[in-house]
Amino acid sequence: MNGFEHFGFAVAVTAAVAAAAQAAPPEHAVIWVIDGFSFHAPERVQMKNLQALMASGVYYRQNYTVMPADPSNVPGQWSRYHTSSIPNPVLLAGTVMLRPEGQHYVQESFFPLKITAHCVNEISYRALNVGFHLTFQAGGELMLGAGHKTGDDLTLYWATEFLRKTQPTFMLIHMQDTGFAGEASRSAPASSPWHNNIWADGSPYRQSLAQVDQYLGQFLDELQKLGLRDKTVIFITGDHGQTDMGWHPPEAQDAWSMPLVMAGPGMKAGQRFDYAEQVDIVPTLCHLMGVKTPDNADGRILAEALVDPPKSVPPRRQKLKELDNVLLECQNAIEKLRSQSAGSPAMKTKVAEADKDFYRIERILEWERFGTIDKLIDHHRQLLQRLNSKN
Repeated sequence: MNGFEHFGFAVAVTAAVAAAAQAAPPEHAVIWVIDGFSFHAPERVQMKNLQALMASGVYYRQNYTVMPADPSNVPGQWSRYHTSSIPNPVLLAGTVMLRPEGQHYVQESFFPLKITAHCVNEISYRALNVGFHLTFQAGGELMLGAGHKTGDDLTLYWATEFLRKTQPTFMLIHMQDTGFAGEASRSAPASSPWHNNIWADGSPYRQSLAQVDQYLGQFLDELQKLGLRDKTVIFITGDHGQTDMGWHPPEAQDAWSMPLVMAGPGMKAGQRFDYAEQVDIVPTLCHLMGVKTPDNADGRILAEALVDPPKSVPPRRQKLKELDNVLLECQNAIEKLRSQSAGSPAMKTKVAEADKDFYRIERILEWERFGTIDKLIDHHRQLLQRLNSKN
Protein backbone atom coordinates (compact mmCIF):
# COMPACT_ATOMS: atom_id res chain seq x y z
CA MET A 1 0.00 0.00 0.00
CA ASN A 2 1.52 3.32 -1.03
CA GLY A 3 1.42 6.48 1.10
CA PHE A 4 -1.55 7.94 -0.69
CA GLU A 5 -3.57 4.71 -0.36
CA HIS A 6 -2.62 4.49 3.32
CA PHE A 7 -3.69 8.09 3.87
CA GLY A 8 -6.99 7.48 2.09
CA PHE A 9 -7.60 4.34 4.13
CA ALA A 10 -6.86 6.19 7.38
CA VAL A 11 -9.23 9.02 6.45
CA ALA A 12 -11.95 6.52 5.58
CA VAL A 13 -11.51 4.67 8.88
CA THR A 14 -11.53 7.96 10.83
CA ALA A 15 -14.69 9.08 9.05
CA ALA A 16 -16.34 5.72 9.68
CA VAL A 17 -15.48 5.85 13.38
CA ALA A 18 -16.76 9.43 13.63
CA ALA A 19 -19.98 8.50 11.84
CA ALA A 20 -20.48 5.51 14.14
CA ALA A 21 -19.93 7.69 17.19
CA GLN A 22 -22.34 10.28 15.85
CA ALA A 23 -24.96 7.60 15.18
CA ALA A 24 -24.62 6.05 18.66
CA PRO A 25 -27.88 6.52 20.55
CA PRO A 26 -27.94 8.53 23.76
CA GLU A 27 -27.81 6.68 27.07
CA HIS A 28 -29.42 9.47 29.11
CA ALA A 29 -32.14 12.01 28.46
CA VAL A 30 -33.07 15.25 30.24
CA ILE A 31 -36.07 17.52 29.84
CA TRP A 32 -35.09 20.90 31.31
CA VAL A 33 -38.17 23.13 31.77
CA ILE A 34 -37.88 26.89 32.23
CA ASP A 35 -41.21 27.98 33.65
CA GLY A 36 -42.99 30.66 31.64
CA PHE A 37 -40.22 30.72 29.03
CA SER A 38 -40.91 33.50 26.49
CA PHE A 39 -40.02 32.66 22.91
CA HIS A 40 -38.40 36.11 22.74
CA ALA A 41 -35.90 35.24 25.48
CA PRO A 42 -33.04 33.85 23.34
CA GLU A 43 -33.13 37.03 21.25
CA ARG A 44 -33.43 39.51 24.12
CA VAL A 45 -31.37 38.07 26.97
CA GLN A 46 -27.76 36.93 26.91
CA MET A 47 -27.93 33.24 27.84
CA LYS A 48 -24.53 31.95 26.81
CA ASN A 49 -25.03 28.33 27.84
CA LEU A 50 -28.38 28.06 26.12
CA GLN A 51 -26.97 29.76 23.02
CA ALA A 52 -24.02 27.35 22.96
CA LEU A 53 -26.49 24.46 22.89
CA MET A 54 -28.44 26.21 20.14
CA ALA A 55 -25.22 26.36 18.08
CA SER A 56 -24.30 22.73 18.70
CA GLY A 57 -27.83 21.38 18.35
CA VAL A 58 -31.29 22.34 17.10
CA TYR A 59 -33.34 25.44 17.90
CA TYR A 60 -37.06 25.85 17.33
CA ARG A 61 -38.06 29.47 17.82
CA GLN A 62 -41.67 28.69 18.77
CA ASN A 63 -42.74 25.45 20.40
CA TYR A 64 -46.54 25.56 20.72
CA THR A 65 -48.65 24.10 23.48
CA VAL A 66 -52.31 24.38 24.43
CA MET A 67 -53.55 27.52 26.12
CA PRO A 68 -52.06 27.62 29.63
CA ALA A 69 -54.64 27.47 32.40
CA ASP A 70 -54.63 26.35 36.01
CA PRO A 71 -57.95 24.92 37.19
CA SER A 72 -56.17 22.69 39.75
CA ASN A 73 -57.69 24.64 42.64
CA VAL A 74 -61.13 24.92 41.06
CA PRO A 75 -63.75 22.19 41.63
CA GLY A 76 -64.08 20.15 38.47
CA GLN A 77 -62.72 17.22 36.53
CA TRP A 78 -59.17 18.55 36.16
CA SER A 79 -58.65 19.09 39.88
CA ARG A 80 -59.76 15.51 40.62
CA TYR A 81 -56.74 14.16 38.76
CA HIS A 82 -54.14 16.93 38.54
CA THR A 83 -52.39 19.36 40.87
CA SER A 84 -50.51 21.39 38.25
CA SER A 85 -51.46 23.68 35.39
CA ILE A 86 -52.69 22.12 32.18
CA PRO A 87 -49.60 22.17 29.92
CA ASN A 88 -47.43 20.10 32.27
CA PRO A 89 -49.17 16.72 31.82
CA VAL A 90 -49.36 17.47 28.07
CA LEU A 91 -45.56 17.81 27.93
CA LEU A 92 -44.93 14.46 29.63
CA ALA A 93 -47.73 12.56 27.86
CA GLY A 94 -46.96 13.69 24.31
CA THR A 95 -50.63 14.39 23.64
CA VAL A 96 -53.42 16.87 24.41
CA MET A 97 -55.91 13.98 24.39
CA LEU A 98 -55.21 13.25 28.04
CA ARG A 99 -56.96 10.34 29.69
CA PRO A 100 -58.75 11.22 32.92
CA GLU A 101 -57.58 7.93 34.42
CA GLY A 102 -54.67 5.69 33.50
CA GLN A 103 -52.69 8.32 31.60
CA HIS A 104 -49.06 7.24 31.14
CA TYR A 105 -46.13 9.65 30.98
CA VAL A 106 -42.69 9.45 29.42
CA GLN A 107 -40.94 8.59 32.69
CA GLU A 108 -42.97 5.38 32.81
CA SER A 109 -41.31 4.32 29.55
CA PHE A 110 -38.13 3.83 31.63
CA PHE A 111 -39.55 2.87 35.03
CA PRO A 112 -38.73 0.64 36.93
CA LEU A 113 -35.74 -0.90 35.16
CA LYS A 114 -33.99 2.43 34.51
CA ILE A 115 -33.55 5.11 37.16
CA THR A 116 -35.69 8.24 36.73
CA ALA A 117 -35.58 11.54 38.64
CA HIS A 118 -37.80 14.63 39.02
CA CYS A 119 -36.61 17.93 40.51
CA VAL A 120 -38.74 21.06 40.97
CA ASN A 121 -39.19 23.72 43.64
CA GLU A 122 -43.00 23.67 43.60
CA ILE A 123 -45.15 21.06 45.36
CA SER A 124 -48.04 21.50 42.91
CA TYR A 125 -46.38 19.12 40.42
CA ARG A 126 -46.80 16.16 42.79
CA ALA A 127 -49.47 14.44 40.68
CA LEU A 128 -46.81 13.94 37.97
CA ASN A 129 -44.52 11.94 40.28
CA VAL A 130 -45.77 8.57 39.07
CA GLY A 131 -42.91 6.67 37.45
CA PHE A 132 -40.08 8.57 39.14
CA HIS A 133 -37.69 6.76 41.47
CA LEU A 134 -36.19 9.96 42.86
CA THR A 135 -38.00 13.20 43.55
CA PHE A 136 -37.09 16.56 45.01
CA GLN A 137 -40.21 18.64 45.30
CA ALA A 138 -40.77 21.35 47.88
CA GLY A 139 -41.86 24.95 47.95
CA GLY A 140 -44.65 26.97 46.45
CA GLU A 141 -47.66 28.62 48.03
CA LEU A 142 -48.91 25.40 49.62
CA MET A 143 -45.76 25.08 51.73
CA LEU A 144 -45.09 28.70 52.67
CA GLY A 145 -47.06 28.33 55.88
CA ALA A 146 -44.68 25.59 56.97
CA GLY A 147 -41.66 27.72 56.13
CA HIS A 148 -40.57 25.64 53.15
CA LYS A 149 -39.66 28.37 50.68
CA THR A 150 -37.25 27.07 48.05
CA GLY A 151 -35.74 28.27 44.80
CA ASP A 152 -34.10 27.01 41.64
CA ASP A 153 -30.82 26.76 43.54
CA LEU A 154 -32.17 23.79 45.49
CA THR A 155 -33.62 22.29 42.32
CA LEU A 156 -30.15 22.40 40.79
CA TYR A 157 -28.57 21.02 43.99
CA TRP A 158 -30.79 17.94 44.04
CA ALA A 159 -30.61 17.41 40.29
CA THR A 160 -26.81 17.39 40.62
CA GLU A 161 -26.94 15.06 43.64
CA PHE A 162 -29.19 12.61 41.81
CA LEU A 163 -26.88 12.81 38.82
CA ARG A 164 -23.77 12.05 40.88
CA LYS A 165 -25.31 9.27 42.95
CA THR A 166 -27.43 7.38 40.42
CA GLN A 167 -26.84 8.79 36.90
CA PRO A 168 -30.56 8.58 36.00
CA THR A 169 -31.50 7.43 32.54
CA PHE A 170 -34.25 10.05 32.43
CA MET A 171 -34.53 13.33 34.35
CA LEU A 172 -37.19 16.03 34.45
CA ILE A 173 -35.77 19.29 35.83
CA HIS A 174 -38.25 22.15 36.21
CA MET A 175 -36.89 25.61 36.99
CA GLN A 176 -39.83 27.47 38.50
CA ASP A 177 -38.39 30.87 39.45
CA THR A 178 -38.81 32.42 35.99
CA GLY A 179 -42.56 31.90 36.31
CA PHE A 180 -42.63 33.72 39.63
CA ALA A 181 -40.46 36.48 38.12
CA GLY A 182 -42.91 37.04 35.27
CA GLU A 183 -45.73 37.48 37.75
CA ALA A 184 -43.54 39.99 39.64
CA SER A 185 -43.71 42.39 36.68
CA ARG A 186 -47.46 42.17 36.43
CA SER A 187 -47.90 42.86 40.14
CA ALA A 188 -45.10 45.44 40.51
CA PRO A 189 -46.05 48.99 41.60
CA ALA A 190 -46.77 51.38 38.73
CA SER A 191 -43.64 53.32 39.69
CA SER A 192 -41.42 50.28 39.10
CA PRO A 193 -39.27 50.30 35.90
CA TRP A 194 -40.46 46.78 35.14
CA HIS A 195 -44.15 47.27 35.87
CA ASN A 196 -45.92 45.37 33.04
CA ASN A 197 -42.57 44.96 31.25
CA ILE A 198 -40.57 41.79 31.82
CA TRP A 199 -37.82 43.06 29.48
CA ALA A 200 -37.00 46.25 31.39
CA ASP A 201 -33.39 46.52 32.55
CA GLY A 202 -32.99 44.87 35.91
CA SER A 203 -36.39 43.20 35.82
CA PRO A 204 -36.84 40.05 37.95
CA TYR A 205 -37.58 38.09 34.78
CA ARG A 206 -34.33 39.05 33.05
CA GLN A 207 -32.40 38.31 36.23
CA SER A 208 -34.10 34.94 36.62
CA LEU A 209 -33.32 33.97 33.02
CA ALA A 210 -29.65 34.87 33.52
CA GLN A 211 -29.58 32.82 36.72
CA VAL A 212 -31.22 29.76 35.21
CA ASP A 213 -28.69 29.91 32.37
CA GLN A 214 -25.90 29.78 34.95
CA TYR A 215 -27.56 26.76 36.53
CA LEU A 216 -27.79 25.13 33.13
CA GLY A 217 -24.06 25.68 32.64
CA GLN A 218 -23.30 24.14 36.03
CA PHE A 219 -25.44 21.10 35.19
CA LEU A 220 -23.70 20.66 31.84
CA ASP A 221 -20.32 20.93 33.59
CA GLU A 222 -21.37 18.15 35.96
CA LEU A 223 -22.38 15.97 33.02
CA GLN A 224 -18.92 16.60 31.57
CA LYS A 225 -17.13 15.70 34.82
CA LEU A 226 -19.06 12.44 35.04
CA GLY A 227 -18.30 11.53 31.42
CA LEU A 228 -21.98 11.79 30.48
CA ARG A 229 -22.07 14.93 28.35
CA ASP A 230 -21.61 13.10 25.05
CA LYS A 231 -24.06 10.40 26.10
CA THR A 232 -26.92 12.71 27.09
CA VAL A 233 -29.61 14.26 24.92
CA ILE A 234 -31.18 17.35 26.47
CA PHE A 235 -34.43 19.13 25.62
CA ILE A 236 -34.76 22.69 26.93
CA THR A 237 -38.16 24.34 26.71
CA GLY A 238 -40.93 25.85 28.84
CA ASP A 239 -44.17 24.55 30.24
CA HIS A 240 -45.76 27.55 28.49
CA GLY A 241 -44.78 31.03 27.32
CA GLN A 242 -44.88 34.46 28.93
CA THR A 243 -46.45 37.76 27.95
CA ASP A 244 -44.35 40.92 27.74
CA MET A 245 -46.42 42.31 30.62
CA GLY A 246 -45.84 39.20 32.70
CA TRP A 247 -47.84 36.05 33.40
CA HIS A 248 -49.73 33.81 30.99
CA PRO A 249 -53.50 34.20 30.76
CA PRO A 250 -55.08 31.60 28.43
CA GLU A 251 -56.13 34.13 25.79
CA ALA A 252 -52.65 35.69 25.50
CA GLN A 253 -51.07 34.35 22.31
CA ASP A 254 -47.52 35.03 23.53
CA ALA A 255 -48.22 32.46 26.27
CA TRP A 256 -48.95 29.70 23.76
CA SER A 257 -45.37 29.08 22.68
CA MET A 258 -41.83 28.95 24.02
CA PRO A 259 -38.41 28.08 22.61
CA LEU A 260 -37.24 24.50 22.18
CA VAL A 261 -33.53 23.64 22.11
CA MET A 262 -32.37 20.06 21.61
CA ALA A 263 -28.74 18.96 21.76
CA GLY A 264 -26.76 15.77 22.16
CA PRO A 265 -26.36 12.42 20.43
CA GLY A 266 -28.54 12.03 17.37
CA MET A 267 -29.17 15.75 16.86
CA LYS A 268 -28.01 17.75 13.88
CA ALA A 269 -25.71 20.68 14.64
CA GLY A 270 -26.61 24.32 14.15
CA GLN A 271 -30.12 23.78 12.80
CA ARG A 272 -32.89 26.36 13.23
CA PHE A 273 -36.61 25.96 12.60
CA ASP A 274 -39.61 28.18 13.26
CA TYR A 275 -42.23 25.78 14.60
CA ALA A 276 -42.60 22.70 16.80
CA GLU A 277 -45.23 21.46 19.21
CA GLN A 278 -44.86 20.53 22.84
CA VAL A 279 -46.33 17.08 22.16
CA ASP A 280 -43.41 16.37 19.77
CA ILE A 281 -40.80 16.22 22.55
CA VAL A 282 -41.80 12.86 24.05
CA PRO A 283 -42.02 10.93 20.74
CA THR A 284 -38.65 12.37 19.67
CA LEU A 285 -37.03 11.54 23.02
CA CYS A 286 -38.45 8.01 23.04
CA HIS A 287 -37.28 7.41 19.48
CA LEU A 288 -33.74 8.48 20.34
CA MET A 289 -33.69 6.43 23.55
CA GLY A 290 -35.21 3.35 21.92
CA VAL A 291 -38.17 3.06 24.30
CA LYS A 292 -41.91 2.87 23.79
CA THR A 293 -43.88 6.12 23.89
CA PRO A 294 -46.95 6.44 26.11
CA ASP A 295 -49.80 4.55 24.43
CA ASN A 296 -51.79 7.59 23.35
CA ALA A 297 -48.87 9.90 22.50
CA ASP A 298 -49.64 11.41 19.10
CA GLY A 299 -46.95 14.06 18.70
CA ARG A 300 -44.69 14.07 15.66
CA ILE A 301 -41.08 12.86 15.80
CA LEU A 302 -38.99 15.91 14.89
CA ALA A 303 -37.33 14.10 11.99
CA GLU A 304 -35.84 17.23 10.43
CA ALA A 305 -33.71 17.69 13.58
CA LEU A 306 -32.24 14.17 13.66
CA VAL A 307 -29.06 12.76 12.15
CA ASP A 308 -30.77 9.42 11.51
CA PRO A 309 -34.52 10.11 11.33
CA PRO A 310 -37.15 7.39 11.04
CA LYS A 311 -38.84 6.85 7.73
CA SER A 312 -42.35 8.01 6.86
CA VAL A 313 -42.63 10.83 9.38
CA PRO A 314 -45.70 12.91 8.43
CA PRO A 315 -45.12 16.48 7.27
CA ARG A 316 -45.43 19.30 9.74
CA ARG A 317 -48.86 20.75 10.43
CA GLN A 318 -49.50 23.52 12.91
CA LYS A 319 -52.29 21.74 14.76
CA LEU A 320 -51.85 23.16 18.25
CA LYS A 321 -51.59 26.73 16.98
CA GLU A 322 -54.75 26.16 14.94
CA LEU A 323 -56.52 24.62 17.93
CA ASP A 324 -55.61 27.51 20.23
CA ASN A 325 -56.82 30.04 17.69
CA VAL A 326 -60.17 28.36 17.07
CA LEU A 327 -60.77 28.00 20.83
CA LEU A 328 -60.06 31.71 21.27
CA GLU A 329 -62.37 32.60 18.38
CA CYS A 330 -65.18 30.52 19.90
CA GLN A 331 -64.65 32.09 23.31
CA ASN A 332 -64.81 35.61 21.88
CA ALA A 333 -67.88 34.79 19.80
CA ILE A 334 -69.73 33.33 22.81
CA GLU A 335 -68.89 36.33 24.97
CA LYS A 336 -70.10 38.69 22.23
CA LEU A 337 -73.32 36.73 21.94
CA ARG A 338 -73.74 36.74 25.71
CA SER A 339 -73.45 40.52 25.81
CA GLN A 340 -76.22 40.76 23.21
CA SER A 341 -78.57 38.28 24.87
CA ALA A 342 -80.08 40.53 27.55
CA GLY A 343 -83.88 40.47 27.29
CA SER A 344 -83.90 37.85 24.52
CA PRO A 345 -84.86 34.29 25.59
CA ALA A 346 -83.93 32.96 22.15
CA MET A 347 -80.45 34.47 22.36
CA LYS A 348 -79.99 33.15 25.90
CA THR A 349 -80.89 29.67 24.67
CA LYS A 350 -78.34 29.99 21.88
CA VAL A 351 -75.66 31.02 24.40
CA ALA A 352 -76.52 28.08 26.68
CA GLU A 353 -76.27 25.65 23.75
CA ALA A 354 -72.96 27.17 22.71
CA ASP A 355 -71.55 26.87 26.24
CA LYS A 356 -72.51 23.20 26.26
CA ASP A 357 -70.82 22.56 22.89
CA PHE A 358 -67.70 24.61 23.67
CA TYR A 359 -64.89 22.37 24.94
CA ARG A 360 -62.86 25.18 26.42
CA ILE A 361 -59.34 24.58 27.72
CA GLU A 362 -60.64 23.79 31.23
CA ARG A 363 -62.51 20.81 29.70
CA ILE A 364 -59.35 19.29 28.25
CA LEU A 365 -60.01 15.93 29.92
CA GLU A 366 -63.14 15.65 27.76
CA TRP A 367 -61.23 16.14 24.51
CA GLU A 368 -60.37 12.45 24.25
CA ARG A 369 -63.94 11.70 23.16
CA PHE A 370 -63.15 13.35 19.80
CA GLY A 371 -60.31 10.90 19.12
CA THR A 372 -58.08 13.31 17.18
CA ILE A 373 -57.09 16.96 17.25
CA ASP A 374 -58.46 17.32 13.71
CA LYS A 375 -61.93 16.27 14.86
CA LEU A 376 -61.70 18.57 17.88
CA ILE A 377 -60.78 21.48 15.62
CA ASP A 378 -63.55 20.62 13.14
CA HIS A 379 -66.11 20.55 15.95
CA HIS A 380 -65.17 24.05 17.00
CA ARG A 381 -65.07 25.35 13.41
CA GLN A 382 -68.68 24.18 13.06
CA LEU A 383 -69.57 25.77 16.40
CA LEU A 384 -68.03 29.03 15.24
CA GLN A 385 -70.10 28.96 12.06
CA ARG A 386 -73.28 28.56 14.09
CA LEU A 387 -72.28 31.38 16.44
CA ASN A 388 -71.57 33.71 13.54
CA SER A 389 -74.75 32.86 11.65
CA LYS A 390 -77.66 35.31 11.82
CA ASN A 391 -80.26 32.57 12.27
